[in-house]
Amino acid sequence: MSGIDAVAAELKKKKKGVEFTKDVHTARPGTRICFLRGPQGVSIELLDRDPKYT
Repeated sequence: MSGIDAVAAELKKKKKGVEFTKDVHTARPGTRICFLRGPQGVSIELLDRDPKYT
């Protein structure tokens, strides 16, 4: 499990007041991404890149 998957699982498990507007997925090889809305309506993008693709 990559870093973003662990972070997303923790946020979902703890009910931290965030809503996932797009679940974690592979945008392209080596790039995992998700979108969420924070407690005050702020849109947040989480991005996890595999160093071998940079």
